Amino acid sequence: MDQKKAVAETTTDNPDDRIFRRLSAVLLISSDQFARQSVTKQTSIIALATPTQPVRFVPNFLDLMNIKRLRDRLLDGKDIEIELEFNGIEFTAEERAAMRAFLPVLTKLNAKVPAYPWLNPAEEFACFELTSKGPKIRRNGHDIGVKTAKSVWERASKYWAGGKKPQSYYIGSNYYSNGHNVVITETQVSIGCQTIPRAEVEYLARWQNWEPVIG
Repeated sequence: MDQKKAVAETTTDNPDDRIFRRLSAVLLISSDQFARQSVTKQTSIIALATPTQPVRFVPNFLDLMNIKRLRDRLLDGKDIEIELEFNGIEFTAEERAAMRAFLPVLTKLNAKVPAYPWLNPAEEFACFELTSKGPKIRRNGHDIGVKTAKSVWERASKYWAGGKKPQSYYIGSNYYSNGHNVVITETQVSIGCQTIPRAEVEYLARWQNWEPVIG
């Protein structure tokens, strides 16, 4: 199915449906649509989050309707409840039982794929917050765009999973500024004057449900 057509078919007459969806476990927000809204509108959307429905940003809602992506996540044994609820897909008890029966097979297959070496997957930090502007992630009064932060994580996780050490690079460069230098080492990520320990970077990825890059 054409993905643009799919968007039209899965949204209602409410224009906000293209920006955010309140699901049972999260307040799902499309980053690209959110970025086009006024600060007042962004603030009002963020305010809809609750402790039981925290904010979850996704690049865009087209990704959630990508059948190939959904199939790949299912075959990888990943949690696809958000995608299923977003698309209005429900499995019967028999179908879920069949999926659970297939998981041991997936486990054996995935055992051949190296796992990402998290420092401490249970560790949490209170140093990050989402702001309504952008959207952005704030740490110690410094902001970084969600998409930019994710790209830094992808480079760092690939290195921490055993890949080649990435070269330093700049983000946020424009006519007025050379941007901020990003340096990734074995134990931390430095962005401009900010030095973020690896454990905090990994927590941010888990918090935002970003997958590590392996291989």
